[in-house]
Amino acid sequence: MWTYNFSDTPPQDEGPVLQFIEFSRSIYGHSRPYHAHEEYHILFCTKGRAYLRLGEIELDITPGMIALIPPGVLHSIGPRQEGLEFWGISFSPSGPEDEIVRFQRSCNAYTADFSGFRDYVEGAFLFIHETANRARETGDPHREELAEQIIRSQTSVLVYFALSMFSTHPYRHPLPREGSMDKVMRWIMEHYAENITLDALAERFALSPSHLSRKFQEAFQVSPINYLIDYRISMAKDLLIHTDKPIAQVAEEVGYANPYHFSSLFSRRTGLTPQQMRSVCRQSTTQPEEVIFPGEEKSDPA
Repeated sequence: MWTYNFSDTPPQDEGPVLQFIEFSRSIYGHSRPYHAHEEYHILFCTKGRAYLRLGEIELDITPGMIALIPPGVLHSIGPRQEGLEFWGISFSPSGPEDEIVRFQRSCNAYTADFSGFRDYVEGAFLFIHETANRARETGDPHREELAEQIIRSQTSVLVYFALSMFSTHPYRHPLPREGSMDKVMRWIMEHYAENITLDALAERFALSPSHLSRKFQEAFQVSPINYLIDYRISMAKDLLIHTDKPIAQVAEEVGYANPYHFSSLFSRRTGLTPQQMRSVCRQSTTQPEEVIFPGEEKSDPA
């Protein structure tokens, strides 16, 4: 997984407020658990087939497709075949007059086909990737600042290119209203590092454990405890890849007091130890790196 985070410096023009740009390559059978972004998120699929779940909606994503995910929408993504590759851009409107706001009021997710422009889009992303890596390698703050200006400009063009596709050739997907299980999932996302059991979760939402488990499974195709594990592993991966925190500290921050239990669970879920995951995702700075998403596997004790 390759990520470029934009600085907090506001852009000079009135373009989108950019948060980050990322590249991911995943393997078949491993998906990213349900999560939500505080900003808009655009996905550009460049290789392989994927599913994108938005609540009860499941979309088929193929090479040459883009998807716009509004802020706060619960979604999950995973490959339908080996070799899924996609780029993502996270951003928010610069102000009330920004054309992005029009999409914000529509209560829809959008997909569109950019296959006629794939060479341009893939070339633009690779240019951004190379520009960022070369600037990082120099360690020169002035060059890094100049590179960010270039990357910010190129990324803004990609955002507005995507918005133009959503305006002219869109597939609109009305978002379902949130149900009671969405509230349960959001609570787990906010409190995942705490000691959570199925009984305690059921008591909090005034349901029996069996009823809660059944309704959650029906809504998201995963049990509450398996989702908790998936989400913890996903957050642990982010810490392993983007920080140098010791494994024991990572384990504690995602809800596991015993680092040995965490490492064993992590290995069963991903096929790699936490240290191997960190090494694999950092072994190359010249090519976008592979990231293995945690899958929906058999139930393990949280």
